[in-house]
Amino acid sequence: MARKDMDAFYDAKVHVLSEMIEHHVEEEEKRSEGLFAQAKAAGLAVDDLGVRMQTRKDKLTAEIEANGFPTLQTRSFSGHRMKQGHPVG
Repeated sequence: MARKDMDAFYDAKVHVLSEMIEHHVEEEEKRSEGLFAQAKAAGLAVDDLGVRMQTRKDKLTAEIEANGFPTLQTRSFSGHRMKQGHPVG
């Protein structure tokens, strides 16, 4: 694949990924049924959770600023032996 084609492919992938993220965020932020609404309904202290999340973000940001991004590691499925079962239905 030529460099130009690879760039176009990459741009398309990033565009689709950004759309998926935007959709996911919209779903989670819905007032009546999103993730935060479910957390509140379950009695979770959402304000406390927000503080904990911000503290964690600040810590990770400081680590990245001090040391750079960690080396990415590719993870792959190591394979489990699957047993053929009977059809469900």
